[in-house]
Amino acid sequence: MNTGEKSNLKYGVLTAFSFIVYFMLLKTIGLSDHAWLRFFNAFLLGVGIYSSIRSAKKIGSGNVRYFNGVKDGLVTGIVATLVFVAFMTLYMYGIDTDFHKRILKQWFDEYTHGPILLLFLLLVEGISSSFILTLLVMQKEKTNWNSRFSKKTHQNA
Repeated sequence: MNTGEKSNLKYGVLTAFSFIVYFMLLKTIGLSDHAWLRFFNAFLLGVGIYSSIRSAKKIGSGNVRYFNGVKDGLVTGIVATLVFVAFMTLYMYGIDTDFHKRILKQWFDEYTHGPILLLFLLLVEGISSSFILTLLVMQKEKTNWNSRFSKKTHQNA
């Protein structure tokens, strides 16, 4: 495993840890059943992805290729999502077995599914958010703002 992969894993686990701490804080103050508060997770995920890409940029002497930056951001986000979904699996099956019912009842009138639906939604939401946030971060962090084709086009004009 190279330095970049270790960095992606490190920031992915740190981001997941921040999700868990935030969730437990909400649980402590009695707000964990308010699903809309999870929007703060997007901020935490964005910080984790940004940190991972910045770390890769420092390792690469201030340069990061677009594809490599996207890969770093996605790996970080997917690791964070998988670790958090694993935590939520343990939480919903072992600690608070009615949590998924309270959350999903807010979204569905007729709730008849188990916690697997909520876990699947968390997984899809985390991966899609990782992709979107990675693309946003890469707009700021990419090294080259112009493609080779556009430079030739501008020179010929």
